[in-house]
Amino acid sequence: MTPYEQAKSLYDVGYRHRGFEEDFGVHLAHGYVLVTPEVFIMARPVWHKAAREAICNPYYVFPEAVRDCWHIYCMAGDVSKCWDYDPLPDLPFVSWERRNEFIGPLRMDQIKRIAKGTHEGH
Repeated sequence: MTPYEQAKSLYDVGYRHRGFEEDFGVHLAHGYVLVTPEVFIMARPVWHKAAREAICNPYYVFPEAVRDCWHIYCMAGDVSKCWDYDPLPDLPFVSWERRNEFIGPLRMDQIKRIAKGTHEGH
């Protein structure tokens, strides 16, 4: 199964409020979508001190002046490789949800170090 297919299948288990196509479209309009043979990511820049409801709402667009965190809305495939792609490399934080549990904000440099160690087999 490709990372795209894996991501789409996450919607079949009921962890999302909308359909895959809607979330895909809103991230194309207000965030970032990355699709490769190795990884699938839907994410957008947010403010790490905002309320969870705003961070997790893909329709909420944060002003550029406060964006300091990547909120990863959906990720599939080789997770260790997702950190190789960073269209806004100056964002110091990252957050995500796993099975509707909010995780973060965490320091991006720490996550990248952990992922790099994992990716290199450490």
